[in-house]
Parts: sequence; C-alpha cells; structure tokens
Amino acid sequence: MTPFLRGAILALILMVVLMLAGIAYGQDRQPCGPRSVMLLRALNAFGEFPVGYGQLEGKTMIELWLSPNRTWTIVRTLPSGWVCVIGSGSDWEFRALKLAPDGEPTG
Repeated sequence: MTPFLRGAILALILMVVLMLAGIAYGQDRQPCGPRSVMLLRALNAFGEFPVGYGQLEGKTMIELWLSPNRTWTIVRTLPSGWVCVIGSGSDWEFRALKLAPDGEPTG
C-alpha cells in the first residue's frame, strides 16, 4: 500500500469517527437560548420560575427554576445572558438538612 493511499484511508476513518462523535454529541445537547426566551418557555410550558442561584467561576451562574407542580429545571446562565438547560425533571422535594456540630450533614 502506498503512503498516499494509507493517508487517504486514515483521513477517511478519522472523518467518519468525527462525524459519529458529532452525531452523538448532538443527541445529548440540552436546549440553549437567550435568558428571556428560556424563562418564558419554562413559565409557559411548566409554570417554572427562578427560585435560587449560585455563582460559578467568572460570572457564570447556576439557577434552579421550580413550579408549584414540583417540576424543576437547572440551568447555566452565561455572562452574555445565554442560558443552557443542564437538567430537568419532576417531583422536586425540599428537605431540611440536619447538621452536626462540625457543620457536616447528618442525613
């Protein structure tokens, strides 16, 4: 096999692998959009609204959106105002943590 043919075959294999990786990545991606659009969608579709947040590195925030029906969505809000859904679900429960004297949760 000539070096040219071997290189062409390797390039073809690499292209197929990258295409398949892109397809798999696309299936896992969560919805993203401008914060105002995403908030309206969550409110209209599920009755969810922001109830809390925490700041990550830089000015990125993680937010929790809840509804009275106990649906929930966790989103990442970027400084640009772009929001991406990290996860969502139903049956959200608030649970009071009991702390030991050293500040560690006891269960």
